[in-house]
Amino acid sequence: MASINNCVVYNVDHRKAPEFKCPDYIMDCYAGAKWVLEEQKGFYDPTRVVLHGSSSGGHMVIGMAMEMAKRDECSQIKLVVPHIAAMSAVWLDYNPESSELNWVQKANWRGHTEILKMMHNDWETAFRTKDPNLFPGDMPEDLLKKVPPMYLTGAEWDQFKLDNEFFAKRLKKVGKLLGVFFEPG
Repeated sequence: MASINNCVVYNVDHRKAPEFKCPDYIMDCYAGAKWVLEEQKGFYDPTRVVLHGSSSGGHMVIGMAMEMAKRDECSQIKLVVPHIAAMSAVWLDYNPESSELNWVQKANWRGHTEILKMMHNDWETAFRTKDPNLFPGDMPEDLLKKVPPMYLTGAEWDQFKLDNEFFAKRLKKVGKLLGVFFEPG
């Protein structure tokens, strides 16, 4: 990735569930991004800083963007590209038999729920309140307006497609959506 795009890539070794809970891993990634932005000047082009992550990494880059928005620190980030991220609680409004879910989403609904339960000490409250630390795609609109522009990517039959579509609508509403791409098949 780095050589193809002529860029520097930093990877954060963050704490992981189930030993560590939300938002520990997001705060680890936030601290890593801050370290790069403050301590690595001269090693990267400050006009080309992008946060990218796939799957749980996509979840974390959205959480990092939310943390940076809370502190008004988003000016150095030019783009956020979460890929196939579980980012919102929109699917909690469905049951595994809902006709609005595709077969992959139906098959993975319970597993998705169990993974998120493992990530939070008080998952019942987090689910009920749609805690933005666990569901960064549900961050308050005032923070959403402050995040860097985002380009969402995913897969047509991915279990998190609903998350991407829901989050894309929210980003578009506040002028932060650059685009959405779903890989076919």
